[in-house]
Amino acid sequence: MKTLADYRAGALPVTSTVVREAGKPWVVLFNTIGIPRAIFDNLMSHLTGDFSVVVWDTRYLPSGNAVAGEPDFSTEAHVADACTLLADLGVEEFLGVGWCASVDMMMKVSDTGLFRMRAACSLNGAFVFDDRPDLGSAWEASVEPVFRIAAANRGSLAGIWSLITELEDLTEAAAVREETRFPFLSEESLYRYARLCLGAKESRRISSLPSAEMPVLFLAGNRDAVQPFQASEQAHLRSPGSEFVLVDGGTHAMFGYRNDVCARVRQFCLDAAALPAGR
Repeated sequence: MKTLADYRAGALPVTSTVVREAGKPWVVLFNTIGIPRAIFDNLMSHLTGDFSVVVWDTRYLPSGNAVAGEPDFSTEAHVADACTLLADLGVEEFLGVGWCASVDMMMKVSDTGLFRMRAACSLNGAFVFDDRPDLGSAWEASVEPVFRIAAANRGSLAGIWSLITELEDLTEAAAVREETRFPFLSEESLYRYARLCLGAKESRRISSLPSAEMPVLFLAGNRDAVQPFQASEQAHLRSPGSEFVLVDGGTHAMFGYRNDVCARVRQFCLDAAALPAGR
């Protein structure tokens, strides 16, 4: 098993927002790849006061950050960044909240054994089931060929620009559109987003949430145009003891503007934090 020193060796410094409340349990917000952490501002406002909270930008963001040598966009690299940041903050146990592909990263951080995750909340998680290919993301299937071209040949970016922007999820509320549009604002940010998405998908596994050991909540929006809510429902069915909530009208980044979703996450964390250690 890897040690903290092993993870530190592969980590990069990341830009984070930390709200530390003395004596309050930690909630760790696992941001998805390539999207600025500001997407979590609304949820953080619901959690602070009751919890210490941390969220960070994916490695290589903001897009002005230098990329030296051959960059590592793999899930394991993101796990190394997370473990290093949490260790530096002195986090020993936490309540985890993951969005999209970061649900997998959240579980991998838990699996390191370096920290104790007391509960897990999945927000429109990205799940892959070998026996249910019909539950895969149509959005991912649409953009993956284009992303592979962009990642392999930066000179092609100008030619595919209009196509990429048409594939955005335009159902999001205006309040979160700036963050969700971020990967598409420049050729550089698109290149990094393409590499990040491909790196995460190639190293992603089914996120098995140990519901027998902790409370687990799957939240999914029925208007999510990126990850089908049926995948979250299937993950719930495969995680005995978990809870599934389908949010009517909820989109991919619904926590960015839906106060009812943020309130539900907050209550889940409060309930989980009140449970005795070990459950």
